[in-house]
Amino acid sequence: MISLFSLSSAAERHWLRLLRFTLAFGLAIVCTALAALAAIGGLPGALDRFAYSIAGSNDFSNFPLSQIGIFTFAILLPLTLFVFAAYKHWLRWTVLTVGWLVILAVLCWMAWDEPTIRQSLTIEELSPTFSGTEQSFDVLMQYSTETPSAEAKAFAKINLSLPLSLPLISESKKWTDFVATNRSKIEEDWNILAPQQRWINELAGFDRICDLTPPDLKANIMSFKSWRSIVQHTCAFATLQAVDGHGDDAIATLVPLLEVSRELQLSSRTLVRTQIANIAERMMLETASYVLDHASVSVASRARLLTALGTENASALARHLILMEYVQFPSVSGGMKLVLLR
Repeated sequence: MISLFSLSSAAERHWLRLLRFTLAFGLAIVCTALAALAAIGGLPGALDRFAYSIAGSNDFSNFPLSQIGIFTFAILLPLTLFVFAAYKHWLRWTVLTVGWLVILAVLCWMAWDEPTIRQSLTIEELSPTFSGTEQSFDVLMQYSTETPSAEAKAFAKINLSLPLSLPLISESKKWTDFVATNRSKIEEDWNILAPQQRWINELAGFDRICDLTPPDLKANIMSFKSWRSIVQHTCAFATLQAVDGHGDDAIATLVPLLEVSRELQLSSRTLVRTQIANIAERMMLETASYVLDHASVSVASRARLLTALGTENASALARHLILMEYVQFPSVSGGMKLVLLR
């Protein structure tokens, strides 16, 4: 039986055969990867169509060019060439040496060419530090998953009366009925949450709330459970105030948490922090809309609510959200371990 990589001499040692096979196989793999990059970047429309299809599109009109075309060019072509070269006994030491020298030269050029593309933005540039950085972050992380304060630990053990599953605030009738039915529970829980209200007011006192979270999957993050309870009860109690005709008091209840939720987004380094802040902001705004529709609110309170909303650029916030994952990925992916499932 004739081997694909036949010996040029019967006296060639086994380890030399293994080495030559390894070099030839590695060269084929690298050439396949380079061919894939060339196909994706060079074929007309291949990059956009390939990205569109792997993102989960069900439009199979992109399939022939993006998948079959790249598969043919990147895998079948190099494989065919190497099989043919092996059949012709061309994969000798000289050919392998020259091939690897060419490939290494190409890889070195790729490493040198525009190296800033690999990481043009750092986490510190995305979310810079500022005066009061440590203080604001320390106060925020009193309610965290890894380093909760004594107050946060005590809060975690409290059994509140209000159920976690609430009606949508946007469904005004259901929300009003729910709040009216659970009035005593809401008022009781709100008194219990006095320490958490003081904590939110302390956070609201900062002009900015910094984020010093390192890019690590095991990093200490905000406690979602704590924020969920605080946000839900704030909305419920403000609604009670509005139902009782105290519109200004209701706005005063909502504003601190609204301010904090806005500040959390501006310097966020993690998607978790941004999501918590977005949910809190949405619920504050829905409740504020309810208060404005069901109670009399003074001009001063309306102005305070408008000030709490701020004037941040929506496009800048959206850009920050996208870049956040970009700057996190290199550090996070470097610490990931691949597990092979059998």
